[in-house]
Amino acid sequence: MLKFVGTIGAGGHSLAILEASGPDGRIVGLDRDATAVATSRQALLPYGDRAVIVQAAYGDALHVVRETTERSLDGALLDLGVSSQQLDTPARGFSFLANGPLDMRRDVRDSVTAADLVNRLPEKDLIQTLEKHGEERYARRIVKGTDGSTAPRGPFRRCGSPSTTNSKASNQRCDRSLRYCVPAVGLWSSPSIRSKTAS
Repeated sequence: MLKFVGTIGAGGHSLAILEASGPDGRIVGLDRDATAVATSRQALLPYGDRAVIVQAAYGDALHVVRETTERSLDGALLDLGVSSQQLDTPARGFSFLANGPLDMRRDVRDSVTAADLVNRLPEKDLIQTLEKHGEERYARRIVKGTDGSTAPRGPFRRCGSPSTTNSKASNQRCDRSLRYCVPAVGLWSSPSIRSKTAS
């Protein structure tokens, strides 16, 4: 049996699959996050070559499977979204509950951070990003800053910076709005999402 697991995260799902599948079960896992790759490799070390883990994006999944095994897949487990490890690490910039750098890169080798996008995207594109990827109905207010201020947007460098503007712009609905805005900017930070949108 061969299962594909993505993202592999800390390796918990993969561990359960390997334990349940006996000596012949194998997994091919991927994750863009180098920390997750290192963590899962350590967790699955006792399983040797039954666990193949690669740092890669979902767009590379087919290539990864073809390069690492000649067997056909028997199934796939997709655990989408950010991990608790990312959310619990303020320096990664995934949580609006901690005033870390506005980063949000799943792969720190990527050159563009969330701060770059928030500060450099044209107003129209940022509104569209929050509407499309975050389903944020107050996107226009948030971006335009309808708090009565005539100051230009940004510069935002830390997760706490958009919180202040967002709170005023959406009439103190900061918590609800940020739950939509943060994932939206995080998605847009992904090179694969940006390239598809641009095309």
